[in-house]
Parts: sequence; C-alpha cells; structure tokens
Amino acid sequence: MDGLPRRPDLAERLREALDRLEPEDRAAFVLRVVQELPPRECADILEIPEAELRQRAHQASLLMTAFVQYLMARSAPVQPAPRPACIQ
Repeated sequence: MDGLPRRPDLAERLREALDRLEPEDRAAFVLRVVQELPPRECADILEIPEAELRQRAHQASLLMTAFVQYLMARSAPVQPAPRPACIQ
C-alpha cells in the first residue's frame, strides 16, 4: 500500500471522480456498482430502459477505472533511470 495515497485521500479523490460524472451516469454507477442492485431494479428506480442503465453504468465504470489508474500512476514512486554502461 506504499505507493497509494492514504485512505482518506483516496476516498476524497474517488468522491471527486464521482462528482465529475454526469448525474445520470453517476446514479447508474452508484446503484449498479456501489449498491450492487440488479439491473432491472436500477432501471426501474431511474425510470429508464435496462439497456440504457447498462450503458450508463458501463460508461461510468470506464471513467472511474481510468481515474483510478491515473491516480495510481501519479502516486507511484519514481524509479531512477538506470545508468548507462559507459558511466558505471
């Protein structure tokens, strides 16, 4: 867990990422992925077709995954470049 931000920082950044999603995508993501409700129930709650719910939740998942990957890459420790053989 060394390369990742402290847990409160990570939670705050994930909240920021959620806040950046379109409201409709955020609602689909939270219901389907975070609360793990069945697709039909999510679609009923949001009053949208199930196919649209799946598309919105998938799009939000892709964006959240990209954000987490960016966060991990940004917080990874920088490794020094290897010295060329002629300098060693």
